[in-house]
Amino acid sequence: MKNKTCNICRQTKPISDFSFVKNRNRHMNYCKSCNNEKFKSYRKRKSYKDYRKKYQQTKKYKEVAKKCKRQGHAKKAHRERMRECRKMMKGEIMLHYGKGQIRCCKCGFDNIKALSIDHISGGGTKHRKALKVSGMQFYNWLRKNDYPAGFQVLCMNCQFIKRVDNKEHTRSIDSTPNTLPSCLHETSLKHPNKHEF
Repeated sequence: MKNKTCNICRQTKPISDFSFVKNRNRHMNYCKSCNNEKFKSYRKRKSYKDYRKKYQQTKKYKEVAKKCKRQGHAKKAHRERMRECRKMMKGEIMLHYGKGQIRCCKCGFDNIKALSIDHISGGGTKHRKALKVSGMQFYNWLRKNDYPAGFQVLCMNCQFIKRVDNKEHTRSIDSTPNTLPSCLHETSLKHPNKHEF
C-alpha cells in the first residue's frame, strides 16, 4: 500500500487516509483528520458566518432551496408509492401460497403484518443466503420464478413453534410450554398500578 505525508501534521500515513479529488485525478495533500479540523476552524470564523448570511439572501440560494424542497416532496411521494407496491406484492404472494386466502396455514391468523413465507422443508436462511436476497427481495424472487413449490404462509408464532418442533434452530430452546425460570415469581409478573412509577 502506498504512503503519503500530510502537509499539516507531517505524518506519513496510508494513501487511504487522504481524500481523492476526481477533477484533479489525485489525492489531497492533507489527511482526512487534518482536513476536517481545517474546515471546522474555518466555519467558526466571523467572515464565514457573515458570508453565509449574505448568501442566504441571494436569488440563487432561494432557487436552490425551492428545488431541494420540491425534490424532498418528490422523494416522499416516491417512498409512499414504493410502500404501496410492496404491500400489493406481499398480498399477491400471500394469496397464492395461502390458496386464495391471506391467513396462516396452521392457526388461521389473518393479519398480514405478522404473516410471512415459510420454507416447508426448512433451511430458509441458507436458501436466502445462497440467493443473496432478504425481505421483499425474496418475495420478488418468488414472483419472478413463477411461485415455486415448497413454501407456505405462516404467522410468526407458528414459525417459531415449527422451528423448535423440527429443531431448525441453532441453539437448544426448551419447547415445554408455560415454563418460567425459577427466579421469576407470580409477584414479578403482575402489572404495576398505573399511578405508580
